Amino acid sequence: MTAVLVVLVLLIILLVKNVWQKKKPARWVYVGIAVCVIYTLSMRFIGGIYTVPSASMEPTLNVGDYTVNVRVGGLLDSGDIMRGDVIAFKAPSVPRTLYIKRVLGMPGDVVQYLPSKTFTVNGKPVGSLVSETDTLMVFRDTEERSGLDYEFVIDKSTPYLKSRDEWVIPADYYFMIGDNRDHSWDGRYWENPPGTPKHLRGLVKKDQIDSRYVKTLFNFKLFDSYDPLEAELRIIRNNGH
Repeated sequence: MTAVLVVLVLLIILLVKNVWQKKKPARWVYVGIAVCVIYTLSMRFIGGIYTVPSASMEPTLNVGDYTVNVRVGGLLDSGDIMRGDVIAFKAPSVPRTLYIKRVLGMPGDVVQYLPSKTFTVNGKPVGSLVSETDTLMVFRDTEERSGLDYEFVIDKSTPYLKSRDEWVIPADYYFMIGDNRDHSWDGRYWENPPGTPKHLRGLVKKDQIDSRYVKTLFNFKLFDSYDPLEAELRIIRNNGH
């Protein structure tokens, strides 16, 4: 979005310069301005196409996926958040970065993280085990909005990394988690901006939510999974903390 706004400003400056010098602007200047304006308004009020940079949501989303998201509360969305929704939002610990995770905890919920690397919500286990190998456990759960099943995975080759044991979710806040449990920097580990009250750490406020995932268009992978904070997670594990 920022890059598009920069291009838009440059095109407008070029247009004004041409008008000031009494030159007829090239057609591509008008086309460029129109495209930038339409794109900006679409992203603000409707939604757009997003790319997935990391493996934190595998197997649901893969590195290089291009997804269609609708703006939460925009022209095509009611604004309601439901458990199981896949949401793009401004990361609490890095506010200028958009993350995409799944909603696990809703306002009023009590979320617990266990040494088994599984969760309970209001005392009920999240998901059921459907398959297991020497290195991987695959669980299945259901999205409230669609009623469709989704899968999440636990990597048995990585150790349990202790974080907070429990989150009590207040109004207008949500607890987000990656489907690739052991390779996701998410609500378990976020510290949020300095000065955030302890009981709100790791939670995402509703006004930080950008859009809701609808479908995957295609995959075009130019790079391996990249998230500097997930790299930090690996460093912490390797140091035995």
